Amino acid sequence: MFVSATLLDGIEDVVNPKFRKISFGDGGPQRTVVMLVRKAWIAKPPEGGGDDPFSHWASVDMNRNAESPVPHINPDKDDVETPWRAAVLKMCKSKSYSSTQSEKLTGTDNHLFYDIGNFLPGVNGRLGHFHSPNHFFFTVSYGEDSMVKVFDTNVVLLPAFLDESIRIKGSKPMHSQGEGSESQEQELDAFSLKNPYEAWWIASGVELRLTIEFDVDESMEVSLSSSKKRKGIAAVFVVGRMTDGEHCEAEQAPQEES
Repeated sequence: MFVSATLLDGIEDVVNPKFRKISFGDGGPQRTVVMLVRKAWIAKPPEGGGDDPFSHWASVDMNRNAESPVPHINPDKDDVETPWRAAVLKMCKSKSYSSTQSEKLTGTDNHLFYDIGNFLPGVNGRLGHFHSPNHFFFTVSYGEDSMVKVFDTNVVLLPAFLDESIRIKGSKPMHSQGEGSESQEQELDAFSLKNPYEAWWIASGVELRLTIEFDVDESMEVSLSSSKKRKGIAAVFVVGRMTDGEHCEAEQAPQEES
């Protein structure tokens, strides 16, 4: 796992960070849980499973292998308020999974947001960490030119669902400094299925604009025109609330002896 910095405010951003990209493609358990979460989101709810339907689905429908294709697809991508999809989102703060072709799928002590939250203070104490459970989600829908989110705490976010052939571009609005001047955008990065093992850390109070773009090349121009007619939900983001940096640094500060 590593963190990439985009210095939105120059050197000031080193002391007071606004945006960081977190890459966890080298982390086996984190890769596996994100892969399973995204496959579970589009899957039909399993029958049975008791108090742990996700584990039941992962071991039965996915045949204990995160690389397996989803055998039963849920055609309704827009109904997000279901018990099954709520259970799927909990996996981002709950136990993650590891598997190989020859090993039984087993629970580990890793937690996606918890792991990221434990890693971040070693990079910069002001990035905070994660106290479970403390997550929520929001959706991005077709028909909106863009949407702006402002969070009241530091957060880590990543998509639990991305529709096919799209990317969600992130940018920070830069408001005009005077009458007649044009507003500009600071581009941050983009989520797509081409870079599935990334999350973003966003500071409290930072304006984040999310824009749907179609991730196509020149050979797909015909499908692009029809793609713009899509309706419903384009992406679902799961968000973990992080502590503020001061809280994190206070916890790490040495105790005075009495």
